[in-house]
Amino acid sequence: MPSQKIEPQALLNALANEKISRCLGVPDSTLEAFIRALDLDDRFENLRSTNECEAIAVAMGQYLATRQPSLVYLQNSGFGKTIHPITSLLSSEIFRIPALLLIGWRGDPDNKPDEPQHKTMGKIMPSLLEAIGVPFTVLEPSSVDSAVHQACFHLREKKSPYALIVRPGSFAKKKENDEMIALPAFTRKRALQAILEALPNDTLFVSTTGKASRELYFLREEAGTNHSRDLYVVGGMGCASAIGLGIARETTRTVCVVDGDGAALMQLGTLATIGHQKPDNLIHLLIDNECYESTGGQPSISPTVDFPGVARACGYPWTRRVDSLASLQEALKEASRMHQLRFLAVKVEPGSDPELGRPLETPRENAENFMGKF
Repeated sequence: MPSQKIEPQALLNALANEKISRCLGVPDSTLEAFIRALDLDDRFENLRSTNECEAIAVAMGQYLATRQPSLVYLQNSGFGKTIHPITSLLSSEIFRIPALLLIGWRGDPDNKPDEPQHKTMGKIMPSLLEAIGVPFTVLEPSSVDSAVHQACFHLREKKSPYALIVRPGSFAKKKENDEMIALPAFTRKRALQAILEALPNDTLFVSTTGKASRELYFLREEAGTNHSRDLYVVGGMGCASAIGLGIARETTRTVCVVDGDGAALMQLGTLATIGHQKPDNLIHLLIDNECYESTGGQPSISPTVDFPGVARACGYPWTRRVDSLASLQEALKEASRMHQLRFLAVKVEPGSDPELGRPLETPRENAENFMGKF
């Protein structure tokens, strides 16, 4: 972790000096302090995107209408997703669209060890940027102004993307208040506990990346039960529902996908595939706390999305929305008696245990234990 820190306001000032005012992207914990400062600075727009490809395309549209490049912030896992629109749309050989990428470098091999899902992308990201012709600079505290100026010179002259890379721990964070804050009564963890209690013991669970998987893991630990019926999808944000569909098609057992609002929005098209296939042993649970809690609690756009309505339009025959423990328990009773595709959106309050740990087994061990159930 760098000893000197980048002040988020210094980066914002450098961007403003270069007349970059349109920002958009998908939150990343590496960029948490920057995004927090961005939201408070009225010189900038900040558009929440549901996925990284979308952010690149919106940035292209904004440039076509204004001739001003946008800043797209993202985690390097999401950068992999942008390779297609960068090479087929923004490239100097295609539409010639400049965009400034601010990429959180999870899994940086020269930094402290990171979570396993970031290891591969952390190692190959620089070579991927080189392979697709996107020059880059690793942002350092002593060279913020010059790095932004160099990047923006490239945007103006070459009309193609440039990347600023940020290592974990690079941004200075404001000291948080150490005072303990009581958690709301109906959080994701309480909803998960009710779900485990209501569904049959042989149900297979597929949980989305982030705190949903971490809380499910430790609920099993607290109950003294093993984890062989759970697949914790620690990477591939938005992919848990598709993985659940693949499993449900190959078993007669009940499969329960535990999704999140940000994850579901990232791969919303999967609902159409599931609704078309209609696996009658699949329960799709979407726990909606209206934020990206794992990356710092940045708001999602879920308050304006009618998830049950979307699911119905995609072909799910049974859909419900609940917002309390009592209504969740009642809906689970109804759902557990049915043998058809089910969708249940559970509105909860944000909040989790600040001491929440991470699964103690590796993803490979988790997969092997899970496959032992077949």
